Amino acid sequence: MTWHAVTSFLTYIVPPVLFGVLSSFLVVLFVESKKRPRLFLTAEAPQDASYGPDRPAQKTRFVRVVASNQQLPWYLRWMTRESAMHCRAEIRFRSSDGTDPFSGAMQGRWANNPQPVPAVALLGNTPLQIWDPNIWQLAGLGINIPAGEKEELDIAARFDDDEDAFAWSNASYDPSTPWRNPKCKLRKDRYTISVTIRSGGQKWTGEYELDNQGSREEMRLKKKQ
Repeated sequence: MTWHAVTSFLTYIVPPVLFGVLSSFLVVLFVESKKRPRLFLTAEAPQDASYGPDRPAQKTRFVRVVASNQQLPWYLRWMTRESAMHCRAEIRFRSSDGTDPFSGAMQGRWANNPQPVPAVALLGNTPLQIWDPNIWQLAGLGINIPAGEKEELDIAARFDDDEDAFAWSNASYDPSTPWRNPKCKLRKDRYTISVTIRSGGQKWTGEYELDNQGSREEMRLKKKQ
């Protein structure tokens, strides 16, 4: 091969080939990055509920964080955003004086996961509690969030005329201390709440402020400024 042929090859053939390879690689990177789940965390408005006299409390207020897996923008709808699979949440509380009331992170509880409570059956007129041996495992599973859908993550609850609130997790269903687990107590104060959600090597975080200084009806969770 002559020197002229070599220079012609390097000048006219190699650059377009390299450009094609590079552009294909960048397109693949762009598509894959857009298809990955993207969670958006927001503080949900407080939810109030009433229960009968057979429950641990009759008046309740729950505060939660909502995790939404955003849809792709309209101009990318020819692709499909992936579901956020097996999402697990970790929640940390910090009181106004900077201390951690629980000495570590609390495993978050997804509101739509099964409640770790026994089924009740009647033997004649006698109620019996029947425990599913898998119920605690099911209650602690991570949750899948498809694109365009959302899931609620429990943060805390306050009951009746109590001054204290309680961080809400699977531990709240301990039958020896139903709903008011002393290990989860949040005294009247203003708390900083850090939420971390992990899925498939990705991580999303959010910081919120829990105001538990007033009455039950005044308890609020909002995005920290």
